[in-house]
Amino acid sequence: MSSKVDSSRVSNFESLQYEGIITKGNEGFVHHIEVFHCQVGPHHTVASYNGPGMAEGKSPELAACREVIGAWAMGASVIII
Repeated sequence: MSSKVDSSRVSNFESLQYEGIITKGNEGFVHHIEVFHCQVGPHHTVASYNGPGMAEGKSPELAACREVIGAWAMGASVIII
């Protein structure tokens, strides 16, 4: 799963909320969610990525997205950043 915040609207946000909503029967497949900040210019688009953090073949441009700004794990409540 990946999602992006529209950078043209960032100044209108005071916070972001993330919550794990897991479909019954899929509990064994979900462990955690991490939210990363990407150090790129406001008009730069970063490709979506859904996979292991250290995977081979991951786009080199994702090296700009290393700062974890939020995390959620099974059993945790909603996170607001």
